[in-house]
Amino acid sequence: FDPPVYLVFEPHMPIATTGAAAAAIRRRNRTVPAREANALMRQLKLARSAEDATPAVGAFRRWAAAEGVLLVLPVAPYE
Repeated sequence: FDPPVYLVFEPHMPIATTGAAAAAIRRRNRTVPAREANALMRQLKLARSAEDATPAVGAFRRWAAAEGVLLVLPVAPYE
C-alpha cells in the first residue's frame, strides 16, 4: 500500500500490506456482512504480486471508506 492506509479504530497502525489489511478486516468483522468480508479477504489473500495487489488495495480503501473507518491524515503544505 503506497501510501499506507490508516483506520479510525487503529490510528497508530499503518496498513501497508495485504496481510495487515486482512487482519484489520478480521478485527472489524463484527460490523461487516460475512459475504462482503470474506470476498475482500479472499481478494487480499490471493494478491501475490504488486500487479495483483492493486485492485485488492483499491477494494480495501473502498471498504474502509464505506465503513466510515478510513482515517484521512492531514497533509503538511510544502514551503
